[in-house]
Amino acid sequence: MIDVDSVLCDHTATQQGCVQHSYLVAVPTATLFLLAPLLIHHLRRSKNGVLSANSPNSFRIVLCTVQCVVVASLFVFGLFEHLSGREQSRLELLYPLPLGTALLLALGLLVACHRSGVLTSGVLFVFWLLLAVCGVPEFRKVLEVVGQDILSHPRLFLFGVHYIICCVQLSLSCFADKLHDRAHSEKESPELHSSFLNQITFQWFDQLTWKGFRRPLSTDDLWNLSESDRSASTVAAFDVHWKEAVRNAEREAKARRNAAGSAEEQLLPEDAFIEQPTQPQWIGVGIAVAMFLANLV
Repeated sequence: MIDVDSVLCDHTATQQGCVQHSYLVAVPTATLFLLAPLLIHHLRRSKNGVLSANSPNSFRIVLCTVQCVVVASLFVFGLFEHLSGREQSRLELLYPLPLGTALLLALGLLVACHRSGVLTSGVLFVFWLLLAVCGVPEFRKVLEVVGQDILSHPRLFLFGVHYIICCVQLSLSCFADKLHDRAHSEKESPELHSSFLNQITFQWFDQLTWKGFRRPLSTDDLWNLSESDRSASTVAAFDVHWKEAVRNAEREAKARRNAAGSAEEQLLPEDAFIEQPTQPQWIGVGIAVAMFLANLV
């Protein structure tokens, strides 16, 4: 068996540094790659237009671009220190590579969300949340050297910049984006324009709750159904599966009828036994029962 820790964490790495640069980087990175297909599927089904230029997503794109540059600089500084003979672990040198790859994927998803009009993304919210949580131990090291000459530790300084941007990204992900040139109806459900955080905490429903607390609700207080929940959309999708199920059922019924008809054809020649009075009576009863069962099936 291969000891993964011994391969990744060599003698130059502390146990704390090994965990910070391996598992705490792998968790958010792997999560984004695993959940990205869900967001891509949502992007393909989105019928919205382009997001507004002053929506939070525009700032996320700019910040994510800066993050990619910062993480790339982390790797460059680490490579320079390695070539200069500074002793460092493999993880300390290589951990910016998977982190930068995940940030490039996040940047591509942010741009796709802007073009497809996706107002909020739970996948990216979870990614920024995991980055912020998993980066706490490393950021603590940054805070320990802040009172000293932070510029003498360029890699810690760059990670501090990266972590602060992660926290800003997480804060921006708590707000939904706005579509370009689209007016909202008063009867439209606020869930359609709320952020992922508001959706999972049901804060979009608070307005109706307080209205019902102040006075009895009526049908005029209810919101209109969304396009995806209306029969014009659901029936069309249902008919595709329903018609396929009906065709399969008809094919099975036809196959059973053909099998029953074939059985009857095999039994009809046996009726000739009536021409022979000496034939036992049970043969006729058996043939009649067999023909009845064939029709029943």
